Amino acid sequence: MGHTRVEALFAQFRKIFEAVDVDKSGALDKKEVKGAITKIAAGLGNGEQMPSADEMGQGIEEMFSVLDIDGDGTVDFDEICLGLRNAPSTPENFEGAMEEVPEEAFQASPILMMTDTALSLG
Repeated sequence: MGHTRVEALFAQFRKIFEAVDVDKSGALDKKEVKGAITKIAAGLGNGEQMPSADEMGQGIEEMFSVLDIDGDGTVDFDEICLGLRNAPSTPENFEGAMEEVPEEAFQASPILMMTDTALSLG
């Protein structure tokens, strides 16, 4: 049996997570996240549109305040998955909603494109 779209999407998230986890600790710290954001933006040609260091730091702090459930200063893959599933913009029936997305739209997903960029910069 093939993978569902949700399984495929989370497999892509796992690849991104592993590419960002530079020290291979199994958790992302703020320095790794900042480095990844900077590399991805540069790889996509958005270097001049990057937020300031203060704005990026504030955004990362906000992200960690939501995702770092155990308060250890890092975010592991399970915390990210839980955060994605609980995000206000995530449909209640996430799996059903993903299966309804047309195949061509799913394949053109920014997440899938970002995966390739993240992996090439890792």
